Amino acid sequence: MTPSRVFGLALVVIMIIVGASIFSAFNQPLVAAQELGSSALRAQITATPGAADNSVIGSTDGIVLMGFLIVAIVIAPVLIRRRRK
Repeated sequence: MTPSRVFGLALVVIMIIVGASIFSAFNQPLVAAQELGSSALRAQITATPGAADNSVIGSTDGIVLMGFLIVAIVIAPVLIRRRRK
C-alpha cells in the first residue's frame, strides 16, 4: 500500500469514528427521553445568577495600546526591508 492510500484509509476511519460519536451524542432513544431518571440528572434545579456588570470606563485602553504595538511589530520589519531594496 502506498502512503497516500494509508493516509486516506486512516482519514476515512477517523471520519467514521467522529461521525458515530456525534450521532450517539445527539441521538437519544425515545425510551430514555420519557424516563424521569435520565432527564432529572441533566436538569438544573437552581436558576443561573445574572452576570454582574464589572465594566470600567476606559478599561479597553490597554487593549488598544497592545493592538498598536502588535501592528508596529509586524509592519516595522516590512518597512525596513522595503527601504533596503
